[in-house]
Amino acid sequence: MIAPLAFALLQDAPKPRTPDAAVFDALIRKTNDLKAFVAEYKVKIPGEAKEGSIRLAFRAPGDLRIEMTVPSTFVLQLHDGVLEAAGSPSGESGVTAHVPIEEFYRERREHLNEAVGASFPEAKKDWVVEPECGATLELEVSPSRTDEKENFQFQASYSCHRTALLGWLEFWKSQDDVRYDGDDHLALTTERGAKLKLSTKTGFVERIEKESKGETFYFQLDSLDLDPKFDAKAFALPPPEKNAQDASGPFSARMQHLITLDHRAEVFRCIARHVEDKSLAWNDDAKARARKVFERVHSDGIAGEAASLLEGTKRQLDKLGDLLRDQYAKLPKSDGAGRSELDAKVDAHRKELVDRFRKFLEARNASLSVSDRTVTDGALREDLGGIEKEAAEAAFAHVVQDPLLEAFDDEVSKAKGG
Repeated sequence: MIAPLAFALLQDAPKPRTPDAAVFDALIRKTNDLKAFVAEYKVKIPGEAKEGSIRLAFRAPGDLRIEMTVPSTFVLQLHDGVLEAAGSPSGESGVTAHVPIEEFYRERREHLNEAVGASFPEAKKDWVVEPECGATLELEVSPSRTDEKENFQFQASYSCHRTALLGWLEFWKSQDDVRYDGDDHLALTTERGAKLKLSTKTGFVERIEKESKGETFYFQLDSLDLDPKFDAKAFALPPPEKNAQDASGPFSARMQHLITLDHRAEVFRCIARHVEDKSLAWNDDAKARARKVFERVHSDGIAGEAASLLEGTKRQLDKLGDLLRDQYAKLPKSDGAGRSELDAKVDAHRKELVDRFRKFLEARNASLSVSDRTVTDGALREDLGGIEKEAAEAAFAHVVQDPLLEAFDDEVSKAKGG
């Protein structure tokens, strides 16, 4: 009787409360093999009386489209290596965008390969020069900074370090409190109480629900087609709205920042791997070489991320130069008090410019933490975090602050000289 009883106990044993990584690895492999899909969600968001919709469409190898009707009609897609957008993401003025993201990745990858190859010959044996790049669908879940709300947003992204087409599967895999909800679903509750449900059969998020002030807000999977048929216009953008603003600049800056985050994480993993296997001695020489690599990563990143800051400030300096020339020309050389007063205004303006740069750098650096999943050794993680911060500050000074302050001083000098 012992053997049959043991067999029965094995049959009836409940699934573990928390699934192991193999569950998600299997889902990632399964969904990465998808040739196409269309997923449609019903959506109820705060501030909107009506239910809206979000439609996700994918066609291998790299076409990915997000269409939403809340709070207004907006399309974001990756098509032929280009990030495109049309509509109104906030319900206000319409925007358009055209960002050659694949080209961004290709150019910056060449620079990263050069920097790593020159500084860390130890990495040659396992550094991937041409990684597999492609579209990835993310679901961002982030707490609001101003209240107790949470923000949920599907994002079409492009990565050359992609492990999952459905990027949220990596997020679920990293969470410690995922639990089974029946045989076919996994459940997760965020710190602020949002409830998420994932299908173990398809890998798709089926529901997100949040209770707030007596209302229920949700994303609910309404239909899923894993073998859709697309026509020739399936990935055509709708015509731009009248007076739509070109948002290619802000979208480009965002994509450049994502590339920076991708590249810095790859460098962290590379260094940690070689320190751990002792092929790299972690000494002052190695730290100096790491700083060179991070300076290149951040110099390229800042040049793209701060493009609008650079261009806008240059235009302001041109106007300022004309204004100062007029003002200094009106003051006789003998008017020491008047010229001193104008000099003080110029100095104050320069300080405001420096403060503006500092705030930009601080906001940017706020996202530059080193995860313990990326670098497990605490001492090494602390070292790398400090080295990267110094490198990012040096890169910002070289790319943005020093050239613009030099241009400012040059305009002032020419204005004073008449």
